[in-house]
Amino acid sequence: MICHNCGSEFDGKFCPNCGSPAENYSPNTPNPYGQPQQYNQQGYGQQQYGQQGYGQQQYGQQGYGQQQYGQQGYGQQQYGGYGYPNSGMGGAGMSGVQVRSIVTCIILCFVTCGIYAIIWFINLTDDTNRISQEPSATSGGTAFVLTLITCGIYGLYWAYKQGERLERVRASRGLAPGSLPILYLVLNLFGLSIVAYALMQNEINTLA
Repeated sequence: MICHNCGSEFDGKFCPNCGSPAENYSPNTPNPYGQPQQYNQQGYGQQQYGQQGYGQQQYGQQGYGQQQYGQQGYGQQQYGGYGYPNSGMGGAGMSGVQVRSIVTCIILCFVTCGIYAIIWFINLTDDTNRISQEPSATSGGTAFVLTLITCGIYGLYWAYKQGERLERVRASRGLAPGSLPILYLVLNLFGLSIVAYALMQNEINTLA
């Protein structure tokens, strides 16, 4: 018999497809769906529609992926905010260069009786090497040891070279020169090394 509800062929008390009772039909009852083969084609069309619905579901998943991408963009915005120079000790800038708060660094130098100044000296040297793309330059730790051994004489040379490297980076970015080597050297000669550190950090923060 042919089920008038769904068009399926069945031989029993109930239609196995939709559950319609067999007592409502007879073998000679016309099939409103036409031949079973036509219904199968229609069922195939419904299957195609289901696949299309699945495609829409995939599109919904794709939209969710776009939403994730938006969240990722928001995370990048947060990361950009994290690198803001005045956000505490700062964050990672370009190529691993540290963006630090100058005020916080100065306070730590006084609180630690100059111990943090050593750490700041090393970090300034390493960050300048990174931002100037000179990985083979003297590292911060080596520069500090040489300054200690030479009783501060190497520190004058270090200040001048720091200014030279930062000047080269400024020139590569189209910024006006600022006579940084002479400025850092004079400040260190007059015992104002912490002021030179602050000016170096300001340049690094700007370039990063």
